[in-house]
Amino acid sequence: MHTYNRFSPLVLLLAAVAVAFGPRAHAAITYTASLDQSDLFLSSFEPEEDPPGTFEGRSTIQYASPPNQPLLSADFSSDKQFVLRIEAPAGKVFSITPPVGWQSLVTFDVGTVTDTPLSTAGQTDFFFEGGTGTPPVFDGQFENQDDGEGDFAVTLGGLVTSPFTFTALQATLNVPQDYNAVLVEEADIFAVWTGTATIDGLDAQPADPGLWLQIVNVPEPTSLALLGVGGLLMAQRRRSRTRLMVVKGGKR
Repeated sequence: MHTYNRFSPLVLLLAAVAVAFGPRAHAAITYTASLDQSDLFLSSFEPEEDPPGTFEGRSTIQYASPPNQPLLSADFSSDKQFVLRIEAPAGKVFSITPPVGWQSLVTFDVGTVTDTPLSTAGQTDFFFEGGTGTPPVFDGQFENQDDGEGDFAVTLGGLVTSPFTFTALQATLNVPQDYNAVLVEEADIFAVWTGTATIDGLDAQPADPGLWLQIVNVPEPTSLALLGVGGLLMAQRRRSRTRLMVVKGGKR
C-alpha cells in the first residue's frame, strides 16, 4: 500500500519558496533615549494673580537629552509599532516628589518637533523598571506631525500624586497608518523630561515648590551595607545598656 509522505522533498521545497517570497512580518522600531541632570536647561516659577484676588503658582522643570543621542533610522511606511525606551544614566534614578497641594504633571517628549499635546490614544504597552513607590498612571501618544520632512513626536506622561523613583520606562505605541516617513540616521531627535506643578485658589502668593523633579544618584551597595552595620551596632549598644541597667537595679 502506498503511503503519502507529507514531508516529501517537493512539499518542503514549496514551503521554502512560500517563506522566502511570502509576506514578511516587520519588527517594531526601537529607540532608546537617555536623560542626564547635567542637561537641565529650564527651571522657572511663575506666581500669577489671575483672576484678581486669586493666585496661581506654576513651577516648570525640564531635563534635555545629551548631545550624543543615538541616531534614528526607521521605515515607518512598513513598521507600525514604535518602542520607546527612556533611561536614567548609569548609577542614577528618576525621582518624582510632587509638592503637597499642587497638581503635578510629568511628561516625557521624544521626537523631531516640540509642543506636543498629551493625549491617550495609540498606547499598547507601558511599564517602569526599578520602580520604588506607587507608580503613576501614564498615557502615551505617537503624533503624526509630518510636514514633508518626517516630523513626529511621542509624549508619555500623566498626573503624579505620590513620590516615585525609577530607572527606566518603556512604551510600545502604534504608528498612525498615514505616517510613512523613512528616516535614515536622523540626527535631530530630542528627548525632554518636563514637570509642571500648578496650584490655584489661594489668598496669598504661593512659595516656590522647588526642584521636585530630579535625577539623583542611587545609593551604593557599600553605603547601604555600612548603614546596616551601623544600625546593628547601635542596636547592640542599646541591648548592652539595657542589661547593665537591669544588673545595677538588681544590686540595689
